[in-house]
Amino acid sequence: MICRYPKILTLQCFRLIHTLLCNILDLNDLDTVEVASVAAADTMLLIDDHLHQRSDIIWEFNRRAAKTVKGGRTNQGKSYIHALFKIFPLADKKFQLSEGPDPYVYPSTADLTSTFWKQWTEFHEIEIRATLLSCLASSSALHTHTTDFVDMISEGLEDYTTNARGDVGSLVRIEAARAASALWANQETLNLDAFKKLFGKVLRAAAEKLDRVRTEGQKAVAAALYKIASDQSYFKTDNASASQTALSKSGITPSKFELFSTSSKEYFLFLLELQNEDWFSSTQTEAVDWARELMEGYITSADTGSEDLVRSSRAALAEFCSSGSTQLVYDSLMRILFQQLSTTPALNEDRLVIPCLEVLSFLFDWGFLQDLNPP
Repeated sequence: MICRYPKILTLQCFRLIHTLLCNILDLNDLDTVEVASVAAADTMLLIDDHLHQRSDIIWEFNRRAAKTVKGGRTNQGKSYIHALFKIFPLADKKFQLSEGPDPYVYPSTADLTSTFWKQWTEFHEIEIRATLLSCLASSSALHTHTTDFVDMISEGLEDYTTNARGDVGSLVRIEAARAASALWANQETLNLDAFKKLFGKVLRAAAEKLDRVRTEGQKAVAAALYKIASDQSYFKTDNASASQTALSKSGITPSKFELFSTSSKEYFLFLLELQNEDWFSSTQTEAVDWARELMEGYITSADTGSEDLVRSSRAALAEFCSSGSTQLVYDSLMRILFQQLSTTPALNEDRLVIPCLEVLSFLFDWGFLQDLNPP
């Protein structure tokens, strides 16, 4: 029978596999998401694209991902997002139209990327955003199509959504920090534009008050510093030899930084002292934004963090100012206030304005601001 009706059996097999894969990915069980998506992706590799059978399944996955993902605590089709990121390279064809009188439109990476962005922007669901970034961090798409996803990571690092459950945006910030870390850890050549866009926001995550976000921020900062230390050509510095270690002034290597407790004085002091590194200041415009973003996270630890966190972050800030960097801190705090108070009402009064004023008060109490030279 197999010899007499190979095409019929092949078609029947394909339809069966197609239905089976969709039924598995439709399961509303969070525990099966990863297993189901891996099984679907592996099965796709076994399907030949003769008569565009594999492409048909990709189109179907893409359609269901765009229509069925609705957020919430259940799966609700998130398996399709997992599967699409895993099979992303299969859609990277050199041509999109088949030859012949009835041309077939093959799915492209642009089609999948469009679906991902649709889910990111249309629903603004925390669960969906966290899922997208989590899948992105482990996908080849992060490295082959960095420019298509760098804004997604950037927006994820800016997500401070709060609701009755609290700071739920932290779930997105954690995954965004992991994606940034994966980008720098596994990238052969540093994408400088992506680095400039993300580094300041990663510094903010590494300095903020939530322990679990700071931990992922630390990993991302370390990954970035390893990449900088590996090649001095990324940034133009007056002292080329300093770039070989990237952290030559402080004498602390990325590997040592990774060992710091994220609640220690040494950890916070290291983050502050990054601003005095040659490679940091060589970026000029970006350095100003990076310093402001770092302080946006820092002031939340120095004012609204736990008692131990407030104590260690303020001690590090006092030591940094004592070394002659008060003006640098003051300028960043003023930029935060100007940005926040330029609109009425203030954009983030509770999260940024009040902590910023509290830190300014601390600097006044310790006499650092009184020593500044008037403009």
